[in-house]
Amino acid sequence: MRDFFALFAQPRQPWLEPNVLKEKHHELTRRAHPDVRDHEVPEKFEDLNEAYRILSDPRLRIQHLLQLEGDISPMKDRPIPSDLQELFLQIGTLSQSMQRVFAQMGEGSSVLTRSLAKTDLLQSERQTGQLLEQLSRSYNSCLTELRALNETWKKKRNEAVSQLQRLHDRMAYLSRWIAQLKEMELQLTLRG
Repeated sequence: MRDFFALFAQPRQPWLEPNVLKEKHHELTRRAHPDVRDHEVPEKFEDLNEAYRILSDPRLRIQHLLQLEGDISPMKDRPIPSDLQELFLQIGTLSQSMQRVFAQMGEGSSVLTRSLAKTDLLQSERQTGQLLEQLSRSYNSCLTELRALNETWKKKRNEAVSQLQRLHDRMAYLSRWIAQLKEMELQLTLRG
């Protein structure tokens, strides 16, 4: 497995400063670009972009780090973290509610039916916004915790591995749900 941390000359740790990573990416890709091709940079342009994609995404960086350390188990074998289960239910309920509203809007030919559906649509927009805020706060909390894990990683690696796996799981669910709700928000905007 290719070590993207080494490729970018970054320490193998949970948190990397985004600005430092971005500057390193620009430096390396500028030197590795096919039109310029500095032979002191043996990496291909595409490999550098893939490394940056992995290292700049906190969840993918954690996954890569744990894979390099040989300490990751497949996510499919682990349940939704218990403190996120309520959010999961809320998102499912909201999604079902929106599908009913969309169906009503499609079927409703009377002014009254469309008006009632519009009210439900506005309620769904409000709920979607609230859930997105809650998910974003939770994701940002994960980033804060990730940043603080660098010291634990250096001193107590075994302890940090379990924390990283837990953070990876949380961030995977949260990022997926955030994307799902943003898609729902777009659908609401288009139909509203």
